[in-house]
Amino acid sequence: YARFEKVKVTQTYKRQVKNGETWTDTNEDTVGTLSRYTHTTEYGSETGATATAGTGYEFVGWYKVETTGETEAVAETATTTETTLSYTATANATYIARFQKVKVTQTYKRQVKKGETWEATSDTNVGTVAPESLIVEYGSTAGSTATAGTGYEFVGWYDVSGNPVAGDMISNNGTTLSYITTGDAIYYARFQKIKAAETVTQTYIRQVKDGDNW
Repeated sequence: YARFEKVKVTQTYKRQVKNGETWTDTNEDTVGTLSRYTHTTEYGSETGATATAGTGYEFVGWYKVETTGETEAVAETATTTETTLSYTATANATYIARFQKVKVTQTYKRQVKKGETWEATSDTNVGTVAPESLIVEYGSTAGSTATAGTGYEFVGWYDVSGNPVAGDMISNNGTTLSYITTGDAIYYARFQKIKAAETVTQTYIRQVKDGDNW
């Protein structure tokens, strides 16, 4: 008898994270995890892996390491459904799941006091905020500085619910807002007109007693 068996092929799955314009290998589970990292299977069998991004990161895609050492997007013979890679194993192969930091939008708006309410304003005569918006990576530092216009005073920074921001988020006499981003956010810089000082007149009169009268 001549006996044969299916060839065994090894499949390897790695992770990379974006640093600037380059991709770097990583083993940090905080960046993302894979359902498997290496396994041996029979030639011609269906196989694959699923990627899950960590908090503050997003999954970019699956890439294959070619025999030339180049990394390319998975071929059409492989199927990706969002984060899951599925294909027929025909040789030893290495696939890379790429992750990058989530981008979050920070928006800084202005409000001016009208009576007992606060209204949105774009009037630079009331005050300005710099920057008015920015897009940064999740977990990075962001913020803005408010400057009151002539005749107005800066009241403070407030969150989207109308609550004053925490004390450790402000500096520069309260005009500068700075914090670590954890998602898209909107903050409001509030201004009001400077109240004119009230003038109080004090009058002092002299009297002299004349008999029983003053």
